[in-house]
Amino acid sequence: DFSEIIFPEYRVIRPDGSTRLILARGFPVHNDDGEVYRIVGIAEDITEQKQLDQNIQTLFKATAGITGQKFFDNVVKLLCDWLGCEIAIIGNLETQTTVKVISMIIDDELDHEFSYDLAGTPCEIVKKDGICHFPENVATIFPDDEDLVNIKAEGYIGAQIFNHEGKVIGILSALSRGKLTKPKRAKEVLNIIASRVAAELERKNYELEKEKIEDQLRQSQKMEAIGTLAGGIAHDFNNILFPIVGYAEMLQEDLPQNSQGHENITEVLHAALRAKD
Repeated sequence: DFSEIIFPEYRVIRPDGSTRLILARGFPVHNDDGEVYRIVGIAEDITEQKQLDQNIQTLFKATAGITGQKFFDNVVKLLCDWLGCEIAIIGNLETQTTVKVISMIIDDELDHEFSYDLAGTPCEIVKKDGICHFPENVATIFPDDEDLVNIKAEGYIGAQIFNHEGKVIGILSALSRGKLTKPKRAKEVLNIIASRVAAELERKNYELEKEKIEDQLRQSQKMEAIGTLAGGIAHDFNNILFPIVGYAEMLQEDLPQNSQGHENITEVLHAALRAKD
C-alpha cells in the first residue's frame, strides 16, 4: 500500500523556547517480504497558516451578521487586538486629499467625527502605493503630520480600501506608541479586512444615496402638491374677484367724471385688478 499517510497536527518546542505547529505527511516503505519497515515523508511548519486562519476566523466572528456603524467599530477594535496597538482608523476618502473617519479607536475610546488631510501623512503613501508599514519613528519620518506628533505615534501600518470598480475609496490604518512589528501574513489579513470594510462601506453609501433620492422625491411630491394647492386657490380667488371687477367697471361708467364716487370706485377697481394679477 503506497497511499499517503497524514499524521495529526502536533507541536514542537524549538531550542529558543518558541512553539511551532507541525503537519507531517509520509509514505510506507515495504521490504522484500511486503512488510512496512520504514516511513518516508516531510514535516511542514504550518504555524503561520494556522495563525492566519485564526485571524480570519476571528474577523468573521467579530463582524458576522453586523452592519452599519457597529461593524466598523468592531473592525477597529479587532485591528488593535490583532496588532497590539492603541489606535486604529477606518477612513472614507471625501476628496482626493481629505479623509473623513468612519470609525476610529484611540486608547479604547471610539471617535466618529475626526477628519484629516492626506498631504504629508503616511496615509498619502498608502493611497498611492498600497500596504505600507513603518515599524518605528513614523512621526519623525512625517514631520508635517501634526496628528502623529500629538498622539506620540511610533509605528504605523495601512492598507487601501477599494470599491468594486477597483477605485481607492478609503484607508485602513493602525498606529502604536511603541514599535509596531508587522505580523506574519499581515498583507493577506489586511486585504481581507479591507475587502470586508469596502463591501460594508459601499452598502452604507448605497443606502445613503437611496435615502437622498427618496428625500428628493418626497420634496418634489410636496412641491407638486403645493403647486396644485396654489393653483386651486388662485382659481377660486379669481372667481371671487371677477364680479368685483365687473360691478366696479359698471359703476365707474355710471358715475360722473371727477365726482368723489367715481374716484372711489376707480381705486376699488385698481385694487381688484392688482389682486387679480
